[in-house]
Amino acid sequence: MISALNNFCNHKYQPKIYKQVNFCSNELEMKPPRNFDTVRVDFLHKGGVIDTAEEFNYTIWEKGVKTILSFLDPCNKDESIMLQNERKLINQHNQKYPDHHINFNSLPCWWSSLRYSHNRPELKTKFIEKINSLPKPIYMHCLAGRDLSQEMVELFQEAAKEGKINLKI
Repeated sequence: MISALNNFCNHKYQPKIYKQVNFCSNELEMKPPRNFDTVRVDFLHKGGVIDTAEEFNYTIWEKGVKTILSFLDPCNKDESIMLQNERKLINQHNQKYPDHHINFNSLPCWWSSLRYSHNRPELKTKFIEKINSLPKPIYMHCLAGRDLSQEMVELFQEAAKEGKINLKI
């Protein structure tokens, strides 16, 4: 595998809102995380936890993500184990590229406690605050990127229709 952190070339990779990086992204091995989907271009993506360097490369270099928002709790023993690879990849990236820092943030709301989230205004308020305050684009995820992430997509769309999401980047 070609290392995502060591291969440079002469042209610029420039997603619309990601800082210019003198990096040859077409030489990287990439694949989207499980159940990856773009919710709003250059703003919000969703899927499952990032398990491999290929998934991290795709998310960061191909989609230009600046923030990873996990719905898993990094302080919970069981859930933190699920985040080990992702946190390691973020830390390695941030050490290698301090000028292109990737933010990690969490909004713990494991799917079993999220059922009927539309009836939980405190969760919706916290989610809107996070989305409005974090650097864009954001990659939000649960474990597999299906149920909880999809429910949060619905919360995002509902809040956007209500004018509660600042869609300006």
